[in-house]
Amino acid sequence: MDREAKDESIKSIKESSKNLGHIFKKEGKAYADLGKKVAQEFKDLKNKD
Repeated sequence: MDREAKDESIKSIKESSKNLGHIFKKEGKAYADLGKKVAQEFKDLKNKD
């Protein structure tokens, strides 16, 4: 791979990962909220006994 093509692909990979980062941030918050909810329900269930 020549230098220019390499730079281009690195640039596009960085761009993609930046976009992925934004998506994961949004999704991650939703998953974190879900995780907290599940953890809370699990705690409540455990404390019932």
